[in-house]
Amino acid sequence: MGLRRLKWHRKCNSVIVKQLISTYTITLVHSFTVSAILSTMHSIPRVLAILTILLAPAFASAAEQTVWDFKNEQVPGDWTVTKLSATPTPQGLAISATERGKMNRENTWHNSIQMVEVTYMSVSQVQSWFMFQLADKKDLFGVPMVFNQSDTQQKILIPASTFKQWNPRPNQIGFAFDPGAQVLIQEIKLIHLTPFERLAESWKTFWTLDDFSGHSVNFVWAPLITDTPAGREHMHANSELMPQAESSNKYFYILLLASAIILFILAIIKKITRRHAVLIFSVIFAVCWLFYDIRMGSEFINYLANDYETYWSKPVNERIFRERTKFNAFASVAAPYLEEQEEYVFIPDQKEFVNFMRYITYPAIPINQIDEEKIPKYWAFYGRPDIEITGRGSGQLIMDNQVITPPGKIVEQFYDGIFLFEVSQ
Repeated sequence: MGLRRLKWHRKCNSVIVKQLISTYTITLVHSFTVSAILSTMHSIPRVLAILTILLAPAFASAAEQTVWDFKNEQVPGDWTVTKLSATPTPQGLAISATERGKMNRENTWHNSIQMVEVTYMSVSQVQSWFMFQLADKKDLFGVPMVFNQSDTQQKILIPASTFKQWNPRPNQIGFAFDPGAQVLIQEIKLIHLTPFERLAESWKTFWTLDDFSGHSVNFVWAPLITDTPAGREHMHANSELMPQAESSNKYFYILLLASAIILFILAIIKKITRRHAVLIFSVIFAVCWLFYDIRMGSEFINYLANDYETYWSKPVNERIFRERTKFNAFASVAAPYLEEQEEYVFIPDQKEFVNFMRYITYPAIPINQIDEEKIPKYWAFYGRPDIEITGRGSGQLIMDNQVITPPGKIVEQFYDGIFLFEVSQ
């Protein structure tokens, strides 16, 4: 009995010792991990201070620009003019073209260029190209642009840094013009932005929301990023073209991939457990998901806010609905007149409105071919300022100098070219 009791005591002591060793080891590991985290936290201000000192010069400086002023008969630099007439005047450089031509000069500015601003006036809308020299080629590369008709001074911002082929320090810069161009160039600015300004602009463009358009029914663009005010201005300017900006999705992917790699390495070298690594990565992923969801949800909230501001909160004759402008408001007023009819005449400026009107006024049918034996009572016109009436509010309608209706009166007048006409019985 004594021998058995002794063995039992030794076994218990062995178990206790193992538990103590295990507990002590776990305590050491946890204390090491906690101390490492605390040490890291204590070192964060030091790291931030060092980064601030290193990056302060880059972020403290303001945007720089160089100005080529053409007013007062000045011609800054040595310009090469090909197949154009370029005449210095007190108001600026007068450009005229009877055939496609170009003008370019050497860029002697030492800074990289993110934007170009042109101050001009133009007799008519002109197709033109912003020209620059690629880093590895001798020829000039052209990006399409338009000088709009204007009798007063206008400015156009060229988002140079968004062009895939852009060379931030081009050897040559210039413009090309189509035949018929009559443009007065007053000033050209080459603009360099600081890293801080570009970062701030990237943040602004991330939160720049698109307006509702035809493609919004099927998809919306991912949050886009561009680093200049010119890029943000042009980003959603044309809903039919792909925005000239890069997707922010890649930055989310980079963050998640970098987090996964760092956590994997920490788990391998036993700084954290695998369970903690998975938990931390899940939290990072959830935060990114929530942040992204807030941004994309803002698109739909923006649609709703715009609809309320431009449509629901306005009087009927002032309502504008998305890309259809005043059509929906006009259709809602005209529908009570038209729904009870078998058919009515509808002449819009765009054919797509015919199907919309057919849906809104069902079962009445919109037509544009008139049977002289059976003339419809109502005639609806949308976007047709060319339609005139012989009297003030009553008379006959005239199109292309020909009378197209019997006598009648306008029963609903929205704007010039948008009205509902009732034929007198």
